[in-house]
Amino acid sequence: QSMRMILAVYCTFTFVMVFDIFYWTKCSGEKSGGQYILRYMGFYLLYYIMITLELYFSHLVYSIHIKLALINEHLVVGNTGNNSKNNISIMNSQIDNFHREMYGFMAPKDSEILFKIKIPKARITNGNIFIAWSILRSTCITIIFVAYSVFYSFIAAERIEILRKLHKQLNFGVKIINETIANGIMLIMLSCLVHLVVTPYFLVAELIKEKTNYLFIFLQIIWIITHICRLLIIVEPCQSCSLEGQRTNMLLCDLLSLSGADEEFQKAVKLFGIYLSQNQIKFSCSGLFVIDRSVITSIAGSVTTY
Repeated sequence: QSMRMILAVYCTFTFVMVFDIFYWTKCSGEKSGGQYILRYMGFYLLYYIMITLELYFSHLVYSIHIKLALINEHLVVGNTGNNSKNNISIMNSQIDNFHREMYGFMAPKDSEILFKIKIPKARITNGNIFIAWSILRSTCITIIFVAYSVFYSFIAAERIEILRKLHKQLNFGVKIINETIANGIMLIMLSCLVHLVVTPYFLVAELIKEKTNYLFIFLQIIWIITHICRLLIIVEPCQSCSLEGQRTNMLLCDLLSLSGADEEFQKAVKLFGIYLSQNQIKFSCSGLFVIDRSVITSIAGSVTTY
């Protein structure tokens, strides 16, 4: 899907380039368009370089967005391993299936009563429930070595800590992107602003003429749409990441307000929340402005002003 989108962008941009070359070759009055193409070849190549840089930036940001979305999926209440009702039903079904397969009868209703004995972490990190059985007076006794509350509180707190570390790595990647590609993106944003100011001016100037060149008007409209799309290629991925970051905050608040959560789990969630409050995922151009949809409103205001 990503490759199809990139191919569609390049094909559309090539069509715009060909149409622009056709129009200006026709207006130049030259019999052959070869001289015009050679004269402005560098100009058109620079456009392709800018589009390539924009797509590269968009791909990097969307990759971070996908990983943020995965982190948020694991932060949804019920996916953290701290939802007691769901976990009890899951445990009971596992025990019942075990008894049905091994002995042909259902487990007793109090089968979740557990012996609270200490088990090394290596025994429970895989998320398995260890079951042993013994035969005493022809009765099957189910023994689960890890208490329900101890088992799931450990798993939930450990998962929150892993998610926090993953988020930290993503934040580090965002900082690298801001430091390396920010200057090029700033020039591209400036280019979009200048073109979106100048191109509508030429369009309006052509519309008020007595003899209107409709082909030129069509060309200017295409260029305006192209520059708007160039702007959206940069802004929309960054906006998506910002929204996912806000969703992370909301999910952490939901986890903190979860009733029946143990102290270790709440401590891990609070630590994640404190870290997130100081390390928001934001894309910026050399610290001058944050790249999100507010940039579109600022550019729209500049275009209408000038």
